[in-house]
Amino acid sequence: RIVLAEDADPVRRTRAAEAIGEFMDPHGVPFLRDALSDTDARVRAAAVAGLGRINSPAGNDGIVQAFSDRDATVREAAVAQVLYVNFFRNHDDLMGLLADENVDVRRRAALALGTFRVPEASPALVAMLDDTNAMARQAAAWSLGRGGGADARAALLRRQAIEEASLVRDAIEVALRM
Repeated sequence: RIVLAEDADPVRRTRAAEAIGEFMDPHGVPFLRDALSDTDARVRAAAVAGLGRINSPAGNDGIVQAFSDRDATVREAAVAQVLYVNFFRNHDDLMGLLADENVDVRRRAALALGTFRVPEASPALVAMLDDTNAMARQAAAWSLGRGGGADARAALLRRQAIEEASLVRDAIEVALRM
């Protein structure tokens, strides 16, 4: 905890955050939340991963805080944690990441929303079917198949008619069968 809070070396601070997460001690949550304001993105990403590893509801607000980090690797690490922690219910915050500038963040957020079957995400996921990145469109299609309704199905059919990428067409086909 002292290394995480006070050491000048970001590599040692990163390792300290990783170690705190590996201990899976809920008493480490406040220290990892504090580390989310570290100047080094590696430390912040390790801190959010540690919060996920501890899997305490007290850490969920820290994971959501990391959704707005200036570094995409930290945002991506935060999205990855929502599938591992119990009691994550901040779906509205997760939906905001569907418009993230980073394609991996958008893709992971879409997949998480599909896993959680969040019907409120359907309009944003339908819009994501027009994403410039095929992997993002693929994730949106899968997620719409998991949690969409009649509007999602109609959007998938419209996209299927014009989609050029085979991986997206395949995802749409699977989504329509869900």
